[in-house]
Amino acid sequence: MAEAGVDFYKVQTLPSFAEARGIARALEATGLPYVLSFVIRRDGCILDGTPLDLAIETIDEETRNPPSSYAVNCVHTSVFSAAYTLIHDRNPTAAERILGIDANTSAKTPEELDGLTKIDTEAPNDFGENVSELSQKFGIAYLGGCCGSSTQHIAALAKLCAKTP
Repeated sequence: MAEAGVDFYKVQTLPSFAEARGIARALEATGLPYVLSFVIRRDGCILDGTPLDLAIETIDEETRNPPSSYAVNCVHTSVFSAAYTLIHDRNPTAAERILGIDANTSAKTPEELDGLTKIDTEAPNDFGENVSELSQKFGIAYLGGCCGSSTQHIAALAKLCAKTP
């Protein structure tokens, strides 16, 4: 892919530290910028139980070409907000490396979502407000949608971001 001319890599929905560490080692060899994006829980841990700040700190220390930044995806903004606050309290330097979110429109855990027969989602305007607030509150630079988000959700987010100075 690097030889094909891609600009950067973004690896999403990482559930474990070991997987992210291996991917970082592989991507650093390309010399291209990359972003690692994790699924986390309210306690600030990746799904495998590793604290996200520890994963960030370790990957940054172990790679000659660390990720350009880190992100979180496939979680609701309320999960992100709670986790980010804990991470920032434990390790502000690691928290500042988290620059993106692709948010779910449901606050349910992955286990609660598994097997649902219909999409659990919040209203597009609520989604837009909740996601754009993360930028204002925590300085998250890039915002997007994941599970449950539709064109209407992203349009609501874009409209709010366009109004924000």
